[in-house]
Amino acid sequence: VGEVVVTLNPNGATGAFDADLVMENDSSMESLRMRKVAFMARAFNFDGPVAHYTLDETEGSAISDVTGFDRHATVGDGVTLGSASLIGGDGTAATFSGWQVIADLSTAEALTDFSVSLWMNAAEGVVDLQTVFARDDSGTPAFGLLLMDGNLQWFVSDQAYFETTDAPITPGTTYHVVAVYEKSQDETLTLYLDGNEIAKQSGLNPFEDFADGPFLLGSFNSVFSFNGVLDDVQIYGKAISAEDSRFLYDNPGDVLGSPPPDGGAVAVITWEAVNTNT
Repeated sequence: VGEVVVTLNPNGATGAFDADLVMENDSSMESLRMRKVAFMARAFNFDGPVAHYTLDETEGSAISDVTGFDRHATVGDGVTLGSASLIGGDGTAATFSGWQVIADLSTAEALTDFSVSLWMNAAEGVVDLQTVFARDDSGTPAFGLLLMDGNLQWFVSDQAYFETTDAPITPGTTYHVVAVYEKSQDETLTLYLDGNEIAKQSGLNPFEDFADGPFLLGSFNSVFSFNGVLDDVQIYGKAISAEDSRFLYDNPGDVLGSPPPDGGAVAVITWEAVNTNT
């Protein structure tokens, strides 16, 4: 009979931990069997994004969700990876010209209030209706944020219910855009541009759960395609505040909440013992 006490130092991270206990046998002889017990833990930022696509990939078709929740995405033709980052640092961005990034958020809880944060730079000389992001509902856009002639439009199904004025988006210029949708507050949409509120509308047409269908970035199934560069897409399962939006603009690449230390692992502890009869 023995006892092993494992002390976990979360380095300031809070929340639940995902733990694995692994038993490995190095010998088939019971009397010589060595059992290795490895305890590992990952910390998740439960107050942060439910999905985060840094778009730092430079090749392939897989787009990683860096939250640890593994809500990964795929990319099709018409999206060029490895473009110069819009937020600086060592990362990259993605250039869109005809297709989309498709994310599966079905493992997220029902997202009725949500926020989408991203960096964008629309190509010059393009005036057609363009999809920044949308949710696919069996071939129909359940909702979407679109760009037309420098204005952002909020679509539900096939109808524009809300549009900014005075064309705040200038092609060839990088912006930080946050769209906050509050079903719980009379179907209210708030748009922030570079940390400042630029539009707000209540009483919009409702739709089902945000996560109840693929999330599309940069196109709607090859139509209404965005032309330009998108970077650092963060999706939150809540309505973030004006202060939060300002923080994300002032701190490119950072997220809200308390992310785990670099690499996600907060403890790796190994214990070995020789057991003769067990």
